[in-house]
Amino acid sequence: MAVQNKSASRLSTKAVAAILLLTPFLVLPTYGQQDSTCVTTYDPTKDYFPDKSEVDGGALFSITYNLNYKILKNTSLNTTYVLTQCGTPIPNATIIPQTNTTIFIQIPVTNLASLATTAVSYIEMLGKQAAIKAVDTEGLVSSPCVQAGLEKGTIIGLEDSNSTLRVEQMKKVDIVFSSYGVDPGTENKTVITSEVEDPSPLN
Repeated sequence: MAVQNKSASRLSTKAVAAILLLTPFLVLPTYGQQDSTCVTTYDPTKDYFPDKSEVDGGALFSITYNLNYKILKNTSLNTTYVLTQCGTPIPNATIIPQTNTTIFIQIPVTNLASLATTAVSYIEMLGKQAAIKAVDTEGLVSSPCVQAGLEKGTIIGLEDSNSTLRVEQMKKVDIVFSSYGVDPGTENKTVITSEVEDPSPLN
């Protein structure tokens, strides 16, 4: 499975969820706002995603675009992620029904936790390591930058044995990346990538 940008080469499917959520980081100049990641003056006629990605060979996800939000579907889990450009209106329930399988996320993401060590690599590939604020199983994360962040205290290692403390740690992040499950209390902000389940040739 791969994602192909109209103006870029193919990228590994294992970066799919991170790339789609963090793509606005890469296109900030198109908004004319060098010092902000949020839109300050909303224009309902403007396309806030001029650089669009296309699914090429992926069986377990799809993506569609609207002017100020995009819809990413994980068909393996029947979960829909509505990704709205920060500073623009979130689509209301008459446009997109708010169900327990629909998660609304403002992008770009700047404060996240990664439960999967693989997601760390995707985010660093985009040059957005600064968005990582917490990691699970930190001893298994090979990234020197993340290990340095753990030592400095700018990144925290999620608690494994104290569930109460772990819940409090999770409250401090906006989005959680996972490839295997959802922590209690994070149901409305967890993105599950399901990359290992995709049957496409590149997996």
